[in-house]
Amino acid sequence: QRSTLFPYTTLFRSSCSPRVCTDFGGSPTVKVPGGASMATTRPRASAGRALQAERVERSGDRCPKKRPDHALRAPVDLLAARGRELTVEPCSLRDKCRALNRVLFHEYGFRGDTENYTDPANSFIDRVLARRRGLPITLSIVYLLVAQRIGLQLEPVGVPTHFLVGCFAEDAPFFIDPFHQGTLLSAGEVFTLLRGNNVIPQISDLAPTPVREVLCRCCRNLVSHYAAAGETGKSQLFAGFVG
Repeated sequence: QRSTLFPYTTLFRSSCSPRVCTDFGGSPTVKVPGGASMATTRPRASAGRALQAERVERSGDRCPKKRPDHALRAPVDLLAARGRELTVEPCSLRDKCRALNRVLFHEYGFRGDTENYTDPANSFIDRVLARRRGLPITLSIVYLLVAQRIGLQLEPVGVPTHFLVGCFAEDAPFFIDPFHQGTLLSAGEVFTLLRGNNVIPQISDLAPTPVREVLCRCCRNLVSHYAAAGETGKSQLFAGFVG
Protein backbone atom coordinates (compact mmCIF):
# COMPACT_ATOMS: atom_id res chain seq x y z
CA GLN A 1 0.00 0.00 0.00
CA ARG A 2 1.11 3.50 -0.82
CA SER A 3 0.25 6.97 0.31
CA THR A 4 1.58 10.38 -0.64
CA LEU A 5 3.93 10.03 2.31
CA PHE A 6 6.00 6.94 2.90
CA PRO A 7 3.83 4.94 5.39
CA TYR A 8 6.54 4.26 7.88
CA THR A 9 8.41 2.31 9.10
CA THR A 10 11.07 -0.31 8.65
CA LEU A 11 11.73 -0.44 12.34
CA PHE A 12 13.79 -3.60 12.42
CA ARG A 13 15.15 -4.11 15.89
CA SER A 14 18.50 -5.87 16.13
CA SER A 15 17.44 -8.37 18.78
CA CYS A 16 14.16 -9.51 17.25
CA SER A 17 12.66 -10.69 13.98
CA PRO A 18 10.29 -8.34 12.14
CA ARG A 19 6.56 -8.79 12.47
CA VAL A 20 3.60 -7.21 10.74
CA CYS A 21 1.57 -4.69 12.71
CA THR A 22 0.09 -1.23 12.23
CA ASP A 23 1.45 2.21 12.91
CA PHE A 24 0.88 5.86 12.02
CA GLY A 25 -2.82 5.89 11.25
CA GLY A 26 -3.25 2.15 10.79
CA SER A 27 -1.07 1.72 7.73
CA PRO A 28 0.34 -1.82 7.53
CA THR A 29 4.04 -1.77 8.30
CA VAL A 30 6.83 -4.09 9.30
CA LYS A 31 8.37 -3.23 12.60
CA VAL A 32 9.28 -4.55 15.98
CA PRO A 33 8.96 -2.64 19.24
CA GLY A 34 12.07 -2.16 21.23
CA GLY A 35 14.52 0.18 22.85
CA ALA A 36 17.19 2.51 21.59
CA SER A 37 18.79 5.32 23.51
CA MET A 38 20.40 8.37 21.96
CA ALA A 39 22.15 11.18 23.76
CA THR A 40 20.59 14.53 22.89
CA THR A 41 20.99 18.17 23.67
CA ARG A 42 17.89 17.78 25.86
CA PRO A 43 18.78 14.88 28.14
CA ARG A 44 16.11 15.61 30.72
CA ALA A 45 13.33 15.05 28.21
CA SER A 46 14.65 11.67 27.10
CA ALA A 47 16.27 10.33 30.27
CA GLY A 48 13.19 8.42 31.41
CA ARG A 49 12.73 6.73 28.06
CA ALA A 50 16.39 5.86 27.78
CA LEU A 51 16.41 4.39 31.32
CA GLN A 52 13.32 2.35 30.54
CA ALA A 53 14.95 0.96 27.40
CA GLU A 54 18.11 0.10 29.33
CA ARG A 55 16.12 -1.78 31.96
CA VAL A 56 14.36 -3.84 29.32
CA GLU A 57 17.69 -4.79 27.75
CA ARG A 58 19.20 -5.77 31.10
CA SER A 59 16.16 -7.79 32.14
CA GLY A 60 16.60 -10.11 29.18
CA ASP A 61 13.10 -9.37 27.87
CA ARG A 62 14.49 -8.55 24.47
CA CYS A 63 11.27 -8.83 22.47
CA PRO A 64 8.31 -8.16 24.75
CA LYS A 65 4.86 -8.92 23.37
CA LYS A 66 3.33 -5.65 24.49
CA ARG A 67 5.70 -2.75 24.59
CA PRO A 68 5.11 0.83 23.42
CA ASP A 69 7.40 2.14 20.74
CA HIS A 70 8.38 5.27 22.67
CA ALA A 71 12.04 4.29 22.84
CA LEU A 72 12.19 4.24 19.04
CA ARG A 73 9.88 7.16 18.41
CA ALA A 74 11.36 9.45 21.06
CA PRO A 75 14.72 10.13 19.35
CA VAL A 76 12.98 10.70 16.01
CA ASP A 77 10.49 13.07 17.65
CA LEU A 78 13.37 15.02 19.22
CA LEU A 79 15.10 15.37 15.86
CA ALA A 80 11.85 16.57 14.30
CA ALA A 81 11.27 19.08 17.10
CA ARG A 82 14.68 20.59 16.47
CA GLY A 83 13.97 20.65 12.73
CA ARG A 84 10.78 22.61 13.33
CA GLU A 85 12.71 25.13 15.41
CA LEU A 86 14.95 25.85 12.43
CA THR A 87 12.13 26.07 9.89
CA VAL A 88 10.43 29.44 9.62
CA GLU A 89 7.66 29.93 7.06
CA PRO A 90 7.64 30.90 4.30
CA CYS A 91 10.37 28.38 3.60
CA SER A 92 11.19 26.54 0.39
CA LEU A 93 11.39 22.77 0.27
CA ARG A 94 15.12 22.93 -0.34
CA ASP A 95 15.60 25.20 2.67
CA LYS A 96 13.61 22.77 4.81
CA CYS A 97 15.90 19.96 3.65
CA ARG A 98 18.95 22.08 4.46
CA ALA A 99 17.55 22.70 7.97
CA LEU A 100 17.00 18.97 8.38
CA ASN A 101 20.55 18.33 7.16
CA ARG A 102 21.89 20.69 9.79
CA VAL A 103 20.02 18.82 12.55
CA LEU A 104 20.87 15.29 11.47
CA PHE A 105 24.39 15.61 10.14
CA HIS A 106 25.90 18.59 11.91
CA GLU A 107 24.18 18.87 15.28
CA TYR A 108 23.57 15.16 15.88
CA GLY A 109 26.40 13.73 13.79
CA PHE A 110 24.62 11.09 11.72
CA ARG A 111 26.86 9.77 8.95
CA GLY A 112 27.40 6.92 6.55
CA ASP A 113 29.38 4.05 8.01
CA THR A 114 32.24 3.89 5.52
CA GLU A 115 34.55 2.04 7.93
CA ASN A 116 32.29 -0.97 8.61
CA TYR A 117 29.79 -0.77 5.77
CA THR A 118 28.74 -4.45 5.95
CA ASP A 119 28.19 -4.46 9.71
CA PRO A 120 24.63 -5.87 10.13
CA ALA A 121 24.02 -3.23 12.83
CA ASN A 122 23.82 -0.68 10.01
CA SER A 123 20.57 -2.27 8.83
CA PHE A 124 18.67 -2.00 12.13
CA ILE A 125 16.95 1.29 12.86
CA ASP A 126 17.43 1.11 16.63
CA ARG A 127 21.18 0.64 16.17
CA VAL A 128 21.38 3.40 13.56
CA LEU A 129 19.66 5.80 15.96
CA ALA A 130 21.93 4.81 18.84
CA ARG A 131 25.22 4.77 16.88
CA ARG A 132 24.28 7.54 14.41
CA ARG A 133 25.82 5.54 11.59
CA GLY A 134 24.17 3.51 8.89
CA LEU A 135 23.71 2.51 5.28
CA PRO A 136 22.24 4.71 2.57
CA ILE A 137 18.88 2.97 2.95
CA THR A 138 18.65 3.12 6.76
CA LEU A 139 19.84 6.73 6.93
CA SER A 140 17.23 7.50 4.26
CA ILE A 141 14.55 5.87 6.42
CA VAL A 142 15.59 8.01 9.41
CA TYR A 143 15.52 11.08 7.14
CA LEU A 144 12.02 10.20 5.94
CA LEU A 145 10.75 9.58 9.47
CA VAL A 146 11.92 13.00 10.63
CA ALA A 147 10.74 14.73 7.44
CA GLN A 148 7.25 13.30 7.86
CA ARG A 149 7.00 14.80 11.33
CA ILE A 150 7.84 18.31 10.13
CA GLY A 151 5.41 18.13 7.21
CA LEU A 152 8.02 17.65 4.51
CA GLN A 153 6.70 15.46 1.71
CA LEU A 154 9.52 13.19 0.56
CA GLU A 155 9.75 9.72 -0.96
CA PRO A 156 12.17 6.78 -0.84
CA VAL A 157 14.08 6.36 -4.09
CA GLY A 158 15.95 3.07 -4.46
CA VAL A 159 18.35 3.92 -7.26
CA PRO A 160 20.66 1.01 -8.09
CA THR A 161 23.71 0.74 -5.82
CA HIS A 162 22.82 3.77 -3.67
CA PHE A 163 19.56 4.59 -1.87
CA LEU A 164 18.34 8.21 -1.90
CA VAL A 165 15.43 10.37 -0.79
CA GLY A 166 13.43 12.26 -3.40
CA CYS A 167 11.29 15.40 -3.40
CA PHE A 168 8.72 15.50 -6.19
CA ALA A 169 6.60 18.42 -5.00
CA GLU A 170 8.32 20.94 -7.31
CA ASP A 171 8.32 21.13 -11.10
CA ALA A 172 11.84 19.72 -11.16
CA PRO A 173 12.43 16.93 -8.63
CA PHE A 174 15.54 16.91 -6.51
CA PHE A 175 17.17 14.22 -4.41
CA ILE A 176 18.88 14.00 -1.03
CA ASP A 177 21.82 11.72 -0.24
CA PRO A 178 21.70 11.04 3.53
CA PHE A 179 24.79 8.82 3.33
CA HIS A 180 26.81 11.87 2.24
CA GLN A 181 25.62 14.51 4.70
CA GLY A 182 22.33 15.19 2.90
CA THR A 183 23.86 16.44 -0.34
CA LEU A 184 21.14 17.81 -2.66
CA LEU A 185 21.26 16.36 -6.16
CA SER A 186 19.53 17.10 -9.44
CA ALA A 187 18.33 14.27 -11.69
CA GLY A 188 21.38 14.79 -13.88
CA GLU A 189 23.70 14.51 -10.89
CA VAL A 190 22.04 11.25 -9.86
CA PHE A 191 22.65 9.90 -13.36
CA THR A 192 26.30 10.93 -13.05
CA LEU A 193 26.47 9.08 -9.73
CA LEU A 194 25.06 5.95 -11.36
CA ARG A 195 27.49 6.09 -14.26
CA GLY A 196 30.32 6.40 -11.74
CA ASN A 197 29.08 3.12 -10.24
CA ASN A 198 29.07 1.48 -13.70
CA VAL A 199 25.28 1.57 -13.97
CA ILE A 200 23.53 2.70 -17.15
CA PRO A 201 20.93 5.14 -15.80
CA GLN A 202 17.26 4.96 -16.73
CA ILE A 203 14.55 7.47 -15.98
CA SER A 204 12.69 4.78 -14.00
CA ASP A 205 15.61 4.73 -11.54
CA LEU A 206 14.38 8.08 -10.21
CA ALA A 207 10.83 6.91 -9.44
CA PRO A 208 9.64 6.53 -5.83
CA THR A 209 10.19 3.03 -4.49
CA PRO A 210 7.22 1.02 -3.14
CA VAL A 211 7.32 0.28 0.57
CA ARG A 212 7.48 -3.47 -0.02
CA GLU A 213 10.65 -3.08 -2.07
CA VAL A 214 12.23 -0.86 0.60
CA LEU A 215 11.65 -3.62 3.16
CA CYS A 216 12.92 -6.31 0.79
CA ARG A 217 16.05 -4.31 0.06
CA CYS A 218 16.76 -4.03 3.80
CA CYS A 219 16.38 -7.80 4.10
CA ARG A 220 18.61 -8.48 1.10
CA ASN A 221 21.31 -6.32 2.66
CA LEU A 222 21.09 -8.39 5.84
CA VAL A 223 21.25 -11.63 3.86
CA SER A 224 24.48 -10.47 2.24
CA HIS A 225 26.06 -8.93 5.33
CA TYR A 226 25.30 -11.83 7.67
CA ALA A 227 26.63 -14.25 5.05
CA ALA A 228 29.83 -12.22 4.79
CA ALA A 229 30.14 -12.38 8.60
CA GLY A 230 29.76 -16.17 8.53
CA GLU A 231 26.40 -16.08 10.34
CA THR A 232 24.58 -18.45 8.01
CA GLY A 233 21.54 -18.96 10.21
CA LYS A 234 20.73 -15.26 10.39
CA SER A 235 21.40 -14.88 6.68
CA GLN A 236 18.90 -17.61 5.92
CA LEU A 237 16.37 -16.07 8.31
CA PHE A 238 16.25 -12.82 6.37
CA ALA A 239 16.39 -14.66 3.04
CA GLY A 240 13.12 -16.24 4.09
CA PHE A 241 11.46 -12.85 4.32
CA VAL A 242 12.13 -12.10 0.65
CA GLY A 243 12.14 -15.64 -0.73
